[in-house]
Amino acid sequence: MGDKVTRGMGLGVRSLAQGLASVPGMVTDNLIAKPLNAAADAVMGEGNGPRLQPLKQAVGNLATHAGLPQPETASERVAQDIVEGGAGAATGIGAGAALARGAGAVAQGVGGMLMEAPMLQTASGAASGAASGITRENGGGEGAQLVAALAGGMAPLAVGRKQVVLPEKAQVAAAAQQAREAGYVLPPADLSPGKTAELMSAFSGKIKTAQEASSRNQNVSNALAKRALGLEPEVNINLDTLEGLRRTAAQAYEPVATSGTVVPTDRYRLDLQKALAPFRSQAASFPNAKVPGVVADIQALNARQFDAGDALNMVRYMREAADRSYRAGENMAGKAYKMGAGALEDALEKHLSSLGESGADILKNFRDARQTIAKTYSVQGALNPQTGAVNAIKLARDLAQNKPLTGELRTIAEAGQAFPKAMQALKEAPKELSVLDITAALGAGVAGHPLAAAGVLSRPLARNALLSDLVQERAVRTAGTQKMINSDAVPAIALNAATQSAQSEQPVYSRRLDAEMAGLRQRKKVVQVPGGWAVDQR
Repeated sequence: MGDKVTRGMGLGVRSLAQGLASVPGMVTDNLIAKPLNAAADAVMGEGNGPRLQPLKQAVGNLATHAGLPQPETASERVAQDIVEGGAGAATGIGAGAALARGAGAVAQGVGGMLMEAPMLQTASGAASGAASGITRENGGGEGAQLVAALAGGMAPLAVGRKQVVLPEKAQVAAAAQQAREAGYVLPPADLSPGKTAELMSAFSGKIKTAQEASSRNQNVSNALAKRALGLEPEVNINLDTLEGLRRTAAQAYEPVATSGTVVPTDRYRLDLQKALAPFRSQAASFPNAKVPGVVADIQALNARQFDAGDALNMVRYMREAADRSYRAGENMAGKAYKMGAGALEDALEKHLSSLGESGADILKNFRDARQTIAKTYSVQGALNPQTGAVNAIKLARDLAQNKPLTGELRTIAEAGQAFPKAMQALKEAPKELSVLDITAALGAGVAGHPLAAAGVLSRPLARNALLSDLVQERAVRTAGTQKMINSDAVPAIALNAATQSAQSEQPVYSRRLDAEMAGLRQRKKVVQVPGGWAVDQR
């Protein structure tokens, strides 16, 4: 038993070394060995002079000189094919990682393709080696071996794994796509949790990664808010800026003020009743309770007709009263005042619509001004006056309360709703390394473990990698999905491709239906065998 274990380990080391040499060997053999050998043949005659061995052969000879065993039986040779195929695929993945860090867009694109689904590519390489080896051992020629290798390698890629959008995660996928298009970055573990994402997230620190994402996303939210308000990127958002925007927008109110007498409709009176509904309900249960002043102010708006200019002044008064109420913590009164102001503005819009062409431009400018002013108040409610940061979580709460947010402000709010951990309002920029990180690194260094210390200090690099464009694009593309693996089909298809390519006497089918059809043609029974189904030849 000991001899078998030792021999198996030796064969494994040989196979792994030759497999790792296969991908770089394709480069060195074609660019160096073959041209030099051809030049030697041309000068000294074919087969004469020094020869450069293919890299894989050279590694094999080195393994032999080192005393490693060579495969002797068919099973050992096929096992070597499997290990070499998987190791070669792993080498290609490493090359992809190097290319992905290249400066050129083409190099990065090729690198990203080579890095796609590393575990699946390794399985594909192993299946290709298995199919080719089985074909060879069954007497198949080089052409049959090539066909089997291609079929075996494609089997895991075709049916071994696929990304499936989970119905309950479809909304997450859509939100991630929208957030990414807006410029936000998101921790991959929050989008489509998997082993790789979880390990990387754990190493980089989930809290730190979320804080770093929030810090970057704050700049995006500020830029979107400025765009929503029509501000230039270099302009700071503060209370003075917002008040200036409101004064400018209010200039569109002047033509409205001189537009005549407003005769409100039944809808206007219904809107006023909605504003008073909570207070009337309280009065019915508590008739002796003190009536808030907002009730009298709303009731005063219930006039049969009024001047448009006076209505605008009343709108301004109602909105100022709403602000005072909110600051005092009287949210019910603040909401009622805002509803009263909205009812007046709606009545003015209907009045301008009734004026025909003369009121069309006035109405458009009035609506634009209303929207601009509403946006300034939305931003002000989410603004940190000291830093000028727009809090996405506060806008998300406004959206949850059905407050009318549109355009860029709605984008900020929806990102805050979907990914609150990555949209935090930070009091200060996150530090690259915490005190705990530095302490752990120093401790590891003093204890004589420089690699461990370097690992701790490399956590910021891991966070930057998780939030890089390459990783973000892949994470968003797979957001809300789950990898579905059909593990039974992969070996069956690879074995089927191998045995059929070698024209074996007993083909193995991955699907029972295919085997039944073959058995029907041969008038024989179908039996289950390792890897699938076969026709019983007895």
